[in-house]
Amino acid sequence: MEIYEYNEVMRENGELKSKVEQLYQKCNYQRTVFRELQRIINELIVTKPYKKIKHIGLSPHRCKTYKKDYRINREKVFQEWWKKENQRRQGLNMGVGLLEGILNPDMGHERVILPISQRDASVAATVVQWFGTSCGQGFLHEVKQAFDESQEELDMKMKAEREAKIKKRELE
Repeated sequence: MEIYEYNEVMRENGELKSKVEQLYQKCNYQRTVFRELQRIINELIVTKPYKKIKHIGLSPHRCKTYKKDYRINREKVFQEWWKKENQRRQGLNMGVGLLEGILNPDMGHERVILPISQRDASVAATVVQWFGTSCGQGFLHEVKQAFDESQEELDMKMKAEREAKIKKRELE
């Protein structure tokens, strides 16, 4: 039904119009109630327990800095950045921390945030802390190198295809 047909039917049938308006108001009320319930659920199930979650790895002793050690502890830097990224901030990532966003991929559609456990936070923090170790840095270096090589191969392939298309046009 086109909009002009809908408007005409509504003008002609006052009873139908009032029923549609009542239904519309009822739906709006139900949406409002549903949103309020979501907010309350998020507050009770997610927000309050989240304040107790510590984004610290399973080996926090490795992140200590000693007075006579003049080197920067890379693991500590990774750990501190991970903690910072998991702080909830209004207007950023829909108000959730990074780990919550990762573990709730459909969060944008549902607006219901599933709570994360301390175990989730500790395991993720341990992996991030590991990236600060020599082994973790080697892993990141190798991954970046493999990515760069793959990108270079793809670029060369795309360039060859473009050149082949240009030559084909010139021959025609």
